[in-house]
Amino acid sequence: MPASEPGPAARNAARERRAHSLIVATCATFALAAGCDGGRDEPVHPLLSDGRVVELLQDCQRGSYYDQFVDDMLPILMRKLKETGGDPLKRAKEELGAMGKPAAEALRRLVDESFTDPSKGPYIENAIDALALNATREAHDVLIHSLDHPMSSVRQRAMLALVARHALPVDFDTFVYRAEGSEPVELRRIYVRGMFAADRARAEERATEWLRDGEFVEFHLDVALQLQKSTLDSTGHACAELLEGTSAMLAPLLAAPALRVDDPAAATLLGEMIRSGPPNERLRAVQSVGAAGHYDELREPLSSDADATVRMIAIDALMANPELTAAQRAWVETAMTGDASPVVRSHALVELCKLHVPAAIDQALVFLNEDGGELQSSLQALSTIVRDDDDLARRMYDQLLARHASEELRPIDERTATFKAMGIVPLPEAALFLRGLGLAHSREEIEGLRAHEWLMIQATNTGRPGLEALWRELPGETDPVRRLDLIGAVASASNAEQRHWIRELLIELIVSGTDSEYERLFVAAQLMRVGPSVAVAPRLKPISREFADARLQVALQCLLWRWY
Repeated sequence: MPASEPGPAARNAARERRAHSLIVATCATFALAAGCDGGRDEPVHPLLSDGRVVELLQDCQRGSYYDQFVDDMLPILMRKLKETGGDPLKRAKEELGAMGKPAAEALRRLVDESFTDPSKGPYIENAIDALALNATREAHDVLIHSLDHPMSSVRQRAMLALVARHALPVDFDTFVYRAEGSEPVELRRIYVRGMFAADRARAEERATEWLRDGEFVEFHLDVALQLQKSTLDSTGHACAELLEGTSAMLAPLLAAPALRVDDPAAATLLGEMIRSGPPNERLRAVQSVGAAGHYDELREPLSSDADATVRMIAIDALMANPELTAAQRAWVETAMTGDASPVVRSHALVELCKLHVPAAIDQALVFLNEDGGELQSSLQALSTIVRDDDDLARRMYDQLLARHASEELRPIDERTATFKAMGIVPLPEAALFLRGLGLAHSREEIEGLRAHEWLMIQATNTGRPGLEALWRELPGETDPVRRLDLIGAVASASNAEQRHWIRELLIELIVSGTDSEYERLFVAAQLMRVGPSVAVAPRLKPISREFADARLQVALQCLLWRWY
């Protein structure tokens, strides 16, 4: 272990010192020294030494009664664009994006009232982030309006939002005008991207004009990369006319649409580049051959190019074929087992597993018994497909159980690779396996955390089947710290698809499922992260008045003010 890297004992000691300092500060904040320093009046609750609870009792900027009207969250979320940062701001943007037209109209008002005040540029940028997630025409119109803002950072943010989601054909002329204007070149490049997002056919026509006339040279590489993906015959013929005299950097890109219309000069150029060009030219030539749909011509670079990166690009180009033939797939299988580079072999394995190729899946399962790069390749390959394949999940689980049995006598903190791998298996048995290990090794640590807490963090990746199994463990768990491990694991796994059912579990727990006020405070914090505010805030506001412990009541008020 490097001298600069602390060992588990040192990390644990540092963690305990941090927790102790937080506890002392918490006690001072609430004038509870007698209860926190081990005084004889009353026992200290176990969760007062847990950093996850202690942090909720710290840094309270506003602990007064939360008196906001939460039946209409739109004004509250709009206020957050001006007042806060971190997770509450991120969630406010997401929720405003999901609120549709009413939010877009409120965001338009914020943009208008802040438009001429340079100090309010950050408010507009926050509003633009919310508008980027709002799918309405009203949001689009505000973004177009924001392109007239005097601050280039605001214009750039608005333009990125338009490119990502909102650009319409009607915007094309606006983007051309700005791309050909005098704004900073990096911003003008984004306008060029907007042209292609708004109306690709017209953008390709304008781009070939720039290339033919030698205009706007600063954009030539940008537009050539766009033209490489063209499927229009008119663009292919135009690019064929441009090939002669084009630089070595642009030629392979423009040759792709030209080859798509069977231009012989493009075929000759790309063939020569693949056979004898330097690595960067070969790479672009391989990409262009694939973009043109000439997949059979990729066999030679995949099997014999001296550069591993070129061979990987050949795999990508082949796998983009929507009608991949058995012969073409066999070329990639050969690379999976026989390529000299482990990186290429791994890449082929991952791509073939996406197609559920049996030989690739079998290979990935075998690699579950290995360490290092082979294990990582296996996990990358299997994680993309296992969530939709119960049989594969069972095979993974059995293979990892066998791996666990073979190393069971090793210290628990030397088996983390096995536990992390088990954490991606979407089965209740996988989550319960990790839970059982945490209980069996409750006095040990892994990577500076209690073993049970660390293992429950891994279990968050077992998906809904595993998380539901962990939740069913909660009623029988009496240790308050391990209960937080279970709750935190389930709550932190909430992606967009999981949020609804996780939110309902947490609401049921905080309303009637626990007698511990410390646990209720922790659950409240998790609920705020899960959201959305329209479902959570009305449930949490009345609960804040139910706490008997004044410290915890103030802490929940602080959370309400911070998030809402």
